[in-house]
Amino acid sequence: MATTTALALLILALTATAADAYVYWANSGGGKSIGRANPDGSGVDRSFITGIGSPQGLAADGKYIYWANLGNDSIGRAKLDGTQDRPDYIKGADNPKGVAVDGGHIYWANLGTDSIARANLDGTGVDLHFIDGVNYPQGVAVTRNYLFWSDTTSRIGRASIDGSNVDHSFVTGANAPDLMHTYRGFLYWSNQQAGSIGRANLKGTLVNQSFVDGATKPLGVAIDASGIYWANNGTGTIGHANLDGSAVKPKYITEARAPIGVVIDAGADTTPPQTRITHRPRHKTKVNRARFKFRSSEKRSTFRCKLDKKKWRTCTSPKKYKHLKPGKHVFKVRATDAAGNVDPTPARAKFQVIAS
Repeated sequence: MATTTALALLILALTATAADAYVYWANSGGGKSIGRANPDGSGVDRSFITGIGSPQGLAADGKYIYWANLGNDSIGRAKLDGTQDRPDYIKGADNPKGVAVDGGHIYWANLGTDSIARANLDGTGVDLHFIDGVNYPQGVAVTRNYLFWSDTTSRIGRASIDGSNVDHSFVTGANAPDLMHTYRGFLYWSNQQAGSIGRANLKGTLVNQSFVDGATKPLGVAIDASGIYWANNGTGTIGHANLDGSAVKPKYITEARAPIGVVIDAGADTTPPQTRITHRPRHKTKVNRARFKFRSSEKRSTFRCKLDKKKWRTCTSPKKYKHLKPGKHVFKVRATDAAGNVDPTPARAKFQVIAS
């Protein structure tokens, strides 16, 4: 019964998350705003957020949407519901265009200084020259370990997430690459002049400059489980294709106005992680020590452990215990994901230490 209830709660959480998903794009013409629609193209609101300067690239983190204000030299931020909009959330940028976020930082491309900038998510710690020597940077994308950018010399660069190991020619042969996105082991970019969406794996191989064809001056691409979306600046539309590049629909959403930048976000993550014990002692042992290994279904999770009636304490895998008393014991561990969701059904392991 407990398993059935937990499964039902998980399905409900996943359904709620999917129902809250939206596609956002920056309208650089017709009033300059951020538009929004459902992933199926319905429910279009062309002026979802207005009065925000000159929006270009977009990024989202499950709670906020961020944009580059090209004309105002700033990075804007608003809640995903459109409230608390702050066009000058970060000031002092220099002609910013592409923007990306991870769990701790905001990154953007500074056209005016030929650099990639970085700041903390709260807007502090601004470094306008986090990576220098980029030739008129356009887009920027980020993963857990790497930072990517595009420039006007038809190259895509990569560096380690701390700004080291800079490679300005990580991928070559792009055709005026613009805004970018990463998804499940691949990097995607919009080839502005070629009218295509390019793709490569995160190692820089399996390069396909025409993974999706039929775009019209694409300036921005975003990907999630519902497919590939891109901003057709030349036709004022948002295009869509399946994840394998098939079923191309160049005019999936038609109410955009010279769009530059697109992002899809499922809203706040409310799905708890699942914790699993991968190594444990035998059910009955004469050894007075124990070692446990465990993992979470979500990356960047943290853990708390407890043994018997002791309090929950922060722990990492593997967790070791020494000088255990003879008798029965119960070990429990629960994961907390990056969004703060706690596994409601901690993993547990029962074992008994037999007096020798």
